[in-house]
Amino acid sequence: MKSVVKIDEKLQDELNAKTARNGKIFTIAGGVLMFLYVVFYVFFDNLKFLYTLCLALGGILLCAGLIVVFSIKNVKKSIKGKNFSLSYEFSDDFMNITTLNNEDIVGTNKVYYKDLTQMKITSNYIFLYVNKFQAHPILKSDLSKEELEQLKSWVTEKGNVKITK
Repeated sequence: MKSVVKIDEKLQDELNAKTARNGKIFTIAGGVLMFLYVVFYVFFDNLKFLYTLCLALGGILLCAGLIVVFSIKNVKKSIKGKNFSLSYEFSDDFMNITTLNNEDIVGTNKVYYKDLTQMKITSNYIFLYVNKFQAHPILKSDLSKEELEQLKSWVTEKGNVKITK
């Protein structure tokens, strides 16, 4: 079994969809709390604890949300116009991964299924996680239904992997 996936904005959007959504929610919630701070401060001088709480929580949420949103934008900007791809070759116990830049090999890696922690299946990709922060993307359309089931079998039998959608 083989798969080649291009590292592009579409991949990043799907990989970071939940994180991007949470970043936007934090930003909006922080903005609302900052607005409430102004309202409480101007109209309800006797509620100092409440408007101080709104200021603190609003500031934290707003900053955290903006950091997440801009970090994701910077990652997408850094890969725009580049021609990186990952080539996967699957076997019974491991997958060989070759990193390519314009068809030139820039790195190779062997990942054993026993070292994986999670398999996340989205509409276009399968993400195989080595830890919470590192995922190997596989283009779903590169695998037949039988090959996908075989990969699921290898990953769950050889490792301690949780399959999520």
